[in-house]
Amino acid sequence: MAAPTRAIAVIMAAWKGDRSDRIAAAAHSVFEQQHLNGREIRLYLGVDGPTGAELRETLAGLATRAHRIVYFPDNRGLAPVLNDLIALLEDEQIVFRMDADDICAPERFATQLAYLDDHPKVDILGSAIRECFPTGERNIVRYPLTHEAIVAALYWRNPLAHPTVCFRRRVLDAIGGYPAENLSEDLAMWFLCAAKGFRFGNIDQPLLDFTVDSNFWARRSMKRAWREYRVWTRGILLLHGISWRLALPLARLAFRLTPQWFRRGAYASRLRRG
Repeated sequence: MAAPTRAIAVIMAAWKGDRSDRIAAAAHSVFEQQHLNGREIRLYLGVDGPTGAELRETLAGLATRAHRIVYFPDNRGLAPVLNDLIALLEDEQIVFRMDADDICAPERFATQLAYLDDHPKVDILGSAIRECFPTGERNIVRYPLTHEAIVAALYWRNPLAHPTVCFRRRVLDAIGGYPAENLSEDLAMWFLCAAKGFRFGNIDQPLLDFTVDSNFWARRSMKRAWREYRVWTRGILLLHGISWRLALPLARLAFRLTPQWFRRGAYASRLRRG
């Protein structure tokens, strides 16, 4: 019988709206991970729809180090691209997520792998993040650490930073991929995994620099707020049926109707940072 592979997979999506320099920096932060004791890193990069010449040139420069770069002709959104990349995985048993405009800490993969070795029952593992604003400001955002605290928080906030997460392969094999919930695919995934009995964890150390760009608030539109409300409501119904917890996504929706200056202040508050 062949020995289990020591290779680890990283799935990342890019599209024409991503800056070429950030994609290159994100990919190199993956390639340059430290203290992996000979483990191979296999980056699966999916390109969502048409690209410009500058982005194609950047991707061509990454081709020699990426395991697979797959070009999809149509722009379909994050979940379909990630699911197509998951279908291309080979024999890797740990799968990391990464976004195309963030930067991994050099010790990110080694730290998460060591945690999984020490906690064999944890299936999905994230970490704290360091938010990086255009002004140069840096905020550390922390998340609940234990499975129980993560599931309890799931009803009122997203308790895992999606680009920090790694999965044991058994999760993706059982779930089959991300639910088709554009802009809220990660939240829908956590509810589905919780319903299937998979266990979560977070590391308190910030292992990723998360880019907060000038479009950050524009992306938090009312259209997205309604989609999040739908995902939260369906998730609570999936786990608990009719429950008092259904009031929590309604309260979140009401908060999203408040003026942007108020939401900005709450977003930067110490309460949110954990």
